[in-house]
Amino acid sequence: MTTPPTPDDSPAPTTSAQARHSARAHSFNAAAAQYAANRPSYPPALFDALEEVTGRPLEGARVVDVGAGT
Repeated sequence: MTTPPTPDDSPAPTTSAQARHSARAHSFNAAAAQYAANRPSYPPALFDALEEVTGRPLEGARVVDVGAGT
């Protein structure tokens, strides 16, 4: 049976691999900005309904949306 490599056993990434990783990591910012600029907003009626259902005003509320994207 073989044991999985430990971080000390793993080869260091090549400069080319590091460059690809960096390019992918930074491409998210451009994609996120384009998504935010072109994504339609929610209709005001939705926020009115949320306030009615929860019995709380949304003004000043803080919300975290974690992992809701595709």
